[in-house]
Amino acid sequence: MAYMLSDQITAALDEAPRHAILGLSMRDETTRERSKLALAAFIAERLQHPLSVGEQDHQQLPLPL
Repeated sequence: MAYMLSDQITAALDEAPRHAILGLSMRDETTRERSKLALAAFIAERLQHPLSVGEQDHQQLPLPL
């Protein structure tokens, strides 16, 4: 059970907004706090409502490969 949860968290981190992840390393304490809250909210949302296989997050920008 814990293994499955860690897989879900890892997947959520892979999908998380980059500004939230990068903001964790900023010098400004306010920016770090906002980033921490944004990242936690995103992960909580993904754990409660995971994307189906093949489903895309419509908030992510589509990038051509």
